[in-house]
Amino acid sequence: MHYFYVCTVRPGFVDEPPAEPGHNMLWAKMSRPRKGKALMGRVKWSSIVNVTPAETTQCSKCGQTKPETEWEYRVPALAYIIIYLLAAVLCLAVGIMLSYHVWSISCGETTVEGQDHEVYTKKAKSRGETFVNSYNLGRIRNLQLFLNIGEAG
Repeated sequence: MHYFYVCTVRPGFVDEPPAEPGHNMLWAKMSRPRKGKALMGRVKWSSIVNVTPAETTQCSKCGQTKPETEWEYRVPALAYIIIYLLAAVLCLAVGIMLSYHVWSISCGETTVEGQDHEVYTKKAKSRGETFVNSYNLGRIRNLQLFLNIGEAG
């Protein structure tokens, strides 16, 4: 019965009776003990209810119930503001890196190849030629191949 009370009794309302158990597939089945066999891997049901109210704490060493002490520590509001600002900056940085790499993938090149191709493009332009990346199959096709989707995926 302990599992049932954990699922149905709200914290701090020990005196209220719990709701009735459900009978659909989401509820744990009550198992009957078999002769000579221990309950292995099943829910152990008992009729003993030992619920500690939310206002008290039971000492793990002596077993006495003591009143809950007030939490004395506070986090300054500035700390929360700094955390959220850092999270926003990190999201922006990761978003920029993600967009850069998706663009690079759609061009069919790695980061190093992107730098090399920039140099090759400038050299080819100074000679009056055009540099062509042989791995660039078009933006959509490159993304399809990278994500392994589409016709050949």
